Amino acid sequence: MSDIKEILGTAFGDEPPLRVDREAIVKSGRRRLAVRSAATGMAVFAAVAAVTVPVLLGGRGGGIGIGGAPSSSAPPLTSTTAGGPSTTLGSTPPSTHYSSAPASADPSGGLEVSATSKPADPNRPRPPKPVTAERAAALTSLVTSSGVLPQGQYTPIPAGQLEMRPTPDGYQLAADVTTATGSGQLRLSLRMERQVGCADSSSIPGLQCWERQVDGKRIIVEDHQLGGDRRLAVTYQHADGTLFQASATDHTQAGPAGPMPLTWEQLAKIATLPGVAF
Repeated sequence: MSDIKEILGTAFGDEPPLRVDREAIVKSGRRRLAVRSAATGMAVFAAVAAVTVPVLLGGRGGGIGIGGAPSSSAPPLTSTTAGGPSTTLGSTPPSTHYSSAPASADPSGGLEVSATSKPADPNRPRPPKPVTAERAAALTSLVTSSGVLPQGQYTPIPAGQLEMRPTPDGYQLAADVTTATGSGQLRLSLRMERQVGCADSSSIPGLQCWERQVDGKRIIVEDHQLGGDRRLAVTYQHADGTLFQASATDHTQAGPAGPMPLTWEQLAKIATLPGVAF
C-alpha cells in the first residue's frame, strides 16, 4: 500500500489538504437543528394561540358580551353615574281625600326604561301634535309650579334640570326622590294609548289593579310587588287617548331604598293635573 502511495505521490504530488472542518460541520449541524426546532415551536405556538385566545376572550368577557347575559361583575341595569343637582320643592300641596283602597303598579313589572333610550313603539298611536322642546318646557313649568309634587329632594335622571323631556312618542320626567315618607323614584309619562284598564291584571303575578273616580275623572290605580320591589302607578286617560301616568318605586338609581316616597293619592293628584296635554 505504501509503495502505491509513493508511486502516486511521485506522479501527482501530495494530495491537497481537506477543506472540510469536522468540528465546523458538527457546529453547523447543531445550529441548523436548533433553528429548525425553534421555527417548529413557534408555528405550533401560533396555531394553538389562534384557537385558544378567542376562547379565553369569549370566556372571560368584558361585562356584557354580544348575545350573552351580563357577567356578575357588570353593573346592574338600575345603576348610573351619580351626580347632578337636586331640586328641593318646598310647598306641600293640600291633602285630598280619596277612597281608601290599595293602589298599584304596572303590568310591565319592574323598572321602566327611559323613553329617551328606546325608539317609539310602532304599535302605539302617534301624538296628535309634534313633540317639541317648547311644549316640554311648558309642561315642566306646569308640573313643577302647580304644587302637585310633594315636598322633598328631587335628583333628575339623567342629571340636569327637573323637567319633562321630549321622547320619541311623548314627554317624560324621571327623578330619584326623597320625601317625608320615603325614598325611591318618580316618573311622569305623557303619551298616547288606545285603551287602558284592569282587564288583564289578574294574570300578572303580584299585580293588583283598581279603577277610581277623582273629581269626576276615571283613573287606573296599580300596585305591583315583585320580589323585593314595589311600584305604584296612577294613570288618567283623556277621551282622545292622551294618557298621563305618574308612578313611583321604592328603589333609586343606587338600589333599594323605601319606604315608598309617594302614596297613590299623591300620584293621582299629579296624573289628573289640569292642562297636561300635547
